Amino acid sequence: MNSTFFSIRLKGTFILTANFAFSGKGTEAHRKTGWMIRETTDEKSPHITATLHGNGLTVLQWRGAAGAAMRDPQDEMFCS
Repeated sequence: MNSTFFSIRLKGTFILTANFAFSGKGTEAHRKTGWMIRETTDEKSPHITATLHGNGLTVLQWRGAAGAAMRDPQDEMFCS
């Protein structure tokens, strides 16, 4: 599996925009591209992720505290 990451440290208020597209015809439905905004570079860092999967699924997920479980909007529907 090939993974490409780009990292830049931002401070203050900012807006990020991008146009994502997969190159080539893929067969892996779980391949993904998108944004991941992390508090730190630690793998268990709080973060929010917005991704497009190879099968067309779009997903918003987050981790609110270091080491916490990943969450998504579907979780919120069942927590009310």
